[in-house]
Amino acid sequence: MIKLQDLSYWYPRMQNPSLDQVNLEIEDGEFVLILGASGSGKSTLLYSLNGILQHEIGGRIKGHIEVNGKNPTESQVYEMATTISLVMQDPEAQLTQMTVWDKVVFGPENLLRPREEIIKDAEEALKFVGLYDKKDGIVTELSGGQKQRLAIAAALAMNSEIIAMDEPTAHLDPRGTKEVFQVIRKLRELKKTLILVEHKVDDIIELLEDDDRIIVIDEGKVVLNGRPRDILARHGKDLMEKYGLYLPQIVEISLRLGTTPVPLRMKEVEYDKFNLQPQNRERKRKSYETVIEVEGLEFSYENGTKILRNINLTIPRGITTAIVGHNGSGKSTLLQNMIGLLKPTKGRIMLNGVDIHSINRKDVFRDIGYVFQYPEHQFVTKTVKDEIEYGLKIRNIDKT
Repeated sequence: MIKLQDLSYWYPRMQNPSLDQVNLEIEDGEFVLILGASGSGKSTLLYSLNGILQHEIGGRIKGHIEVNGKNPTESQVYEMATTISLVMQDPEAQLTQMTVWDKVVFGPENLLRPREEIIKDAEEALKFVGLYDKKDGIVTELSGGQKQRLAIAAALAMNSEIIAMDEPTAHLDPRGTKEVFQVIRKLRELKKTLILVEHKVDDIIELLEDDDRIIVIDEGKVVLNGRPRDILARHGKDLMEKYGLYLPQIVEISLRLGTTPVPLRMKEVEYDKFNLQPQNRERKRKSYETVIEVEGLEFSYENGTKILRNINLTIPRGITTAIVGHNGSGKSTLLQNMIGLLKPTKGRIMLNGVDIHSINRKDVFRDIGYVFQYPEHQFVTKTVKDEIEYGLKIRNIDKT
């Protein structure tokens, strides 16, 4: 059982608390979904349960925490590891070993468990998540969904009573998301206590049962706590308008149309209540000036792996263009070619009618800004002000 009493927490050098007077109880074997906007305190709450806040991050903490009889403020992180396992949002942050097998046995080995027990638990965990055939594989060669399933396998091998997952599908495409949710569905059968932070509510709603729980956090406070149907149907408008959260699409449509009862899943929809009439509108196709043109683009990495094959496309000026594809399909590689960070093996990229590799790179970046998938990979200074000014300074822009 998890008990939090008047829990407040301040990150180092922060004046406002990230957790503010949180009171919460989670029973053994419960499935709990935690919702909240970015920065609301969801991850901080999870980190408080295994001692990471107290012993690794620092800061100031008040109140009482009890996790299956242990106080993570007094117990070390390794002592909490047999009680609660944490699966992080970014699997790269916790996949520290070179091979799949080494990652799964790493935790139990550090706890000096018997060799036979470690092998048995590791094999069972890998079979559970569907990665046993890759046990000798290299971690970096796994897809995003496979890496996150590996992180779950490592948590299972620890035999923890509680598994907490912090947005495990945040960086995954639909295929990887489906893989991870299939594993979470199986985890429910183990009757462990499962705590899940997740934004992909259309996917997770199919995993929720009527006696599960949804907890909503806003500005470090627990603002809603109840059963899924009560939270989504009765408080759905507040979740959207007040707390800025996504709802399952069918719930949002029902609330906006004012139909009752509010369905949570497609199979609950009473279609005769949705009086929707299709409209045929002729749209005139506009013509746009081309800003980027890709001609016969091919790209291979130094190891010979061919990523892009005969790409031809144009990017119109002044409108949004979406590039979609599963993880590993070449989306990021295409973008990095299009802005000149990578040089094509074959073909060319034209920026405003000029070959991008004939233009000074500083001039290219005056016209093209690039945002990484992981924003922390592009920050080079310590403060927000310095980060904003950095690019301007290296371009010799006058402060005035």
